[in-house]
Amino acid sequence: MKRIDEGLLLAAAAGALDPGRAQALADQLAQRPADAARLRRLRSELEPDTPSSRGWTLPPSGSWGFRTARPLRAAPVLHMDGSRGLRAGSRVRLSLPATTGLADPHLLVLWRGGGPWQCMIPRPGAPPIAVSQIPAGADGEQHIEVVMQAAAPRQQWAVVLISGALAVDWSDEGAVSSAVLAAVAQGEASLDVVTLTVEPD
Repeated sequence: MKRIDEGLLLAAAAGALDPGRAQALADQLAQRPADAARLRRLRSELEPDTPSSRGWTLPPSGSWGFRTARPLRAAPVLHMDGSRGLRAGSRVRLSLPATTGLADPHLLVLWRGGGPWQCMIPRPGAPPIAVSQIPAGADGEQHIEVVMQAAAPRQQWAVVLISGALAVDWSDEGAVSSAVLAAVAQGEASLDVVTLTVEPD
């Protein structure tokens, strides 16, 4: 019996499945206790303080959805003193996953400290950024840099690559998060979540 895809379980845990698909999954899980246990684990790992009807509900660290040939990589940018420790204001270079096979890829970047997820790129309400607008580095890969925020010793950053054809009202945050998670569940978008620890001042 084939294992239920993790992306589908993620969408179910976040409440992003339509009622018919949710019922079909429930019927499958009734016969698959191991997969039902995986769903319970995912639900317990999602942040409980963010309502699924509004805002973002994302999984813990890891890669989800569309499988790329080259995964996301995160590396601290060297400080002027030669150190690489993460402090508030430190920069981290994110090497974007390969987008081969993803039609017209677009980028969203989210951040979470101690509260709910916040969209950092693009500004809230705006459509995502076309990956084609991000220049490639000398290594041929595309990079962005994010800045570690203050007053959040444990920070999560999420990089989402979706098709530019995703039809959604970008001014409706709840609709955007549901559409993105549904695309991840169907393997039509990639989602990478990294957790970083920032040293106290």
